[in-house]
Amino acid sequence: MKILDIVHQFNDGRTHISRGICRVRYFVGPAGTVVLLTDLGDKNDGQSVTNAVEVIIKSLLDQGYIISPATFIEHYERSDWASDSFDKVTLAPHAEWEKLSRSRVMEMIGDEDGELSDRSATNPRIVSQADRLLFRHDPFIGSRYPESNEVTKRRLEIIENMISKTSVDALVQSGSGEQELQRLLKTDLSIFGEAYAKPDDEYICFSEFPLADGFVDFVVFTGRSRMDIILIEVKGAEFNLLNANHYKAEPPRVLRRLQHLREWSHE
Repeated sequence: MKILDIVHQFNDGRTHISRGICRVRYFVGPAGTVVLLTDLGDKNDGQSVTNAVEVIIKSLLDQGYIISPATFIEHYERSDWASDSFDKVTLAPHAEWEKLSRSRVMEMIGDEDGELSDRSATNPRIVSQADRLLFRHDPFIGSRYPESNEVTKRRLEIIENMISKTSVDALVQSGSGEQELQRLLKTDLSIFGEAYAKPDDEYICFSEFPLADGFVDFVVFTGRSRMDIILIEVKGAEFNLLNANHYKAEPPRVLRRLQHLREWSHE
């Protein structure tokens, strides 16, 4: 029979800060008092059950949740519940583990098969308890890192001044020339960041960027572990990528740009 089913908060065992949670189920069955300690995976913001098992057991006994003697079982849930792992933990005086089968654990807790197939990650009550504890540990958990007021202000300014893709498309459809397109795009360089930045919002963009003995219309620098550089040339809506003759060759200006890129990449 199940007596207790909670998300338990424990210290990390090193600094004594309350940082770490696991699911605790307390059964009274044929084997006496059996306590199932279930690791919560990504929901746990501290040490794993394996690394903190001595701290967890001590805190449960000290806080009166469990009365000794009791048998403690370490439990890890898998995507397939039939593949869950169970280990009996004995403190003698340090932790020792003994692997148990699912059928043996069922015998110990009183054949409550539904309990072992109850996934913590999909149990609304357990998820809610875990989230409350995590939020107490860190109010910004699940959010991006807190940014400064200056960054937030700048972000809002960019959003407010964004040009729409429909406005760019309207210029192209109306046959606008290169200068008119560039004039619009220069009012909001974030349009290039939105298209090319990886990760999102992490980029630097310039217009008329010096390149070899000339310049490129726009450039985007982005990336983390490596720097990705995207060079962008803007042409008028009437521009033909290939010359309108039977040779279908690149126009001289395009050839010059390609040569600049080759020279720059070898510097």
